[in-house]
Amino acid sequence: MDIGEDRMGLERLRDKVVLVTGAAAGIGRATALRLAGEGARVALADRNVDGLKETAAQLGRDVPLLDYDAMDAA
Repeated sequence: MDIGEDRMGLERLRDKVVLVTGAAAGIGRATALRLAGEGARVALADRNVDGLKETAAQLGRDVPLLDYDAMDAA
């Protein structure tokens, strides 16, 4: 099933704010795109800033980008 075909979930997250870690690629990017497609306002976090910018470009809107490394204990 194509993600766009799931009409039941469209806009169900309207006005919700979601922080997606690992959003520069792979599952994190797919999650960010899906959540945004369901109406969520997303903030993207990853240590790969260039990948975050690519994800933001795919979203087609301004979103907060956080240079974040979950493995950094500081």
